[in-house]
Amino acid sequence: MHSFVIKRPFSDLEHSFPLLIPFKISLEKFYGNKTINLEFLFWNVEFVVKYLSAIFTGAIFIIMVMICLQLAFVFVAVGYNALAIRYEVLNSVTGYFRYLIGIPLLLLVSFFGGYIAAAMAKKRTNYVVWIVCSSAALISQGGMLFTTLEFSKITLTGIVVILLSIIGAITGGQHWLQKSPE
Repeated sequence: MHSFVIKRPFSDLEHSFPLLIPFKISLEKFYGNKTINLEFLFWNVEFVVKYLSAIFTGAIFIIMVMICLQLAFVFVAVGYNALAIRYEVLNSVTGYFRYLIGIPLLLLVSFFGGYIAAAMAKKRTNYVVWIVCSSAALISQGGMLFTTLEFSKITLTGIVVILLSIIGAITGGQHWLQKSPE
């Protein structure tokens, strides 16, 4: 004699962990006096799709804006090098522009990417905002660093850039969490 029962016994668990739908599957087979009870947690497909679309939208926003800023940097660098030929003083400060202009722009773009990702997730809890925003930042930075890692190794500056991007995205998500109406 075999019995197969599916129940949803934990309705309050779904509110605290929206990605999982708890089901209790009781599979009872009698081999002598043995009973087997199994409990599973299935993924809630609707939430997973919503969060993945939020993550990828935030990541694509960060990637596209950073590519446009890199193109603008190339045009500025060409003009700057033309000036540096005439004025030798400009050659000594060229390396600092990456840090004085590039890192604040990275933080700003990551902030808006995290804001967009959190707004699309529409879940007003800290852990969802942190996961969605940090995932968007990791995907965007991983996508941008992947091509450079084919020819070189990651440096301390690369790790700092990844961490700053994650911090910027989480800050944008927290800003959405505080400023958006309930």
